[in-house]
Amino acid sequence: MKKTIKTIATALTVNAKADSVTSNPTTENNDKVQTTVTPEQQLKNNVDTTKANLDQSKANTADAQAVVDNLQKQADQTQSVANSAQTALNKAQQEANTAKGNVDQATQEVSNAETLNQNLDSKTQTAQSNVDTANKEVNAAQNDVNQATQEVNEKQQAVQTAQDNLNQTQNDLNKLNQQLAELQQAPELLVQTKQQLADAQSNLQTANDNLVAKKNELNKATADLATTSNKSRKLN
Repeated sequence: MKKTIKTIATALTVNAKADSVTSNPTTENNDKVQTTVTPEQQLKNNVDTTKANLDQSKANTADAQAVVDNLQKQADQTQSVANSAQTALNKAQQEANTAKGNVDQATQEVSNAETLNQNLDSKTQTAQSNVDTANKEVNAAQNDVNQATQEVNEKQQAVQTAQDNLNQTQNDLNKLNQQLAELQQAPELLVQTKQQLADAQSNLQTANDNLVAKKNELNKATADLATTSNKSRKLN
């Protein structure tokens, strides 16, 4: 983007010099031929510069599309990790149900053997404590999975927003291409087209900056979700 801005600045400088030459032709001696830049040549130079800037804008758009594709790929990977965490959570829930069944069995043993009441009470309390602990861990894991899933959804929305911005930038470039064709037949539109091109370049820079920020946020969410997945695996 800095290279593009520098190219536009150079083009504008060349245009200014060309205008200066056209309005103030230089003569070294009375015997030498006066050299000027004709309006047609100046217009051709300006059109060539505009084409070069458009080519650079297209290259920047392609780079932005690559970043969007990479963000989408990372979002898919993050969703896969979330699915794995959900599987671990289901397994932990099954184990909690099994532990509850053990509590019921221990209670039945108490009713069948009064002489073992003290030991069975101890076993029942231990089993119930295990169930309570397992339920707390399941609830904590569920909360972590819900939070991680919400973050994934938010990052996917951010990717979609960045894609929409990129599409808008592409539409602007398409309009500039159309205006360039008109410019070749209407020189008075050159100044307006230059301004629109500068605006499109600025919008593209904003879109690129936004993509970089969303990529950093998505990387952080992926790391947090990996931590959540590791915690869920410990419940197995």
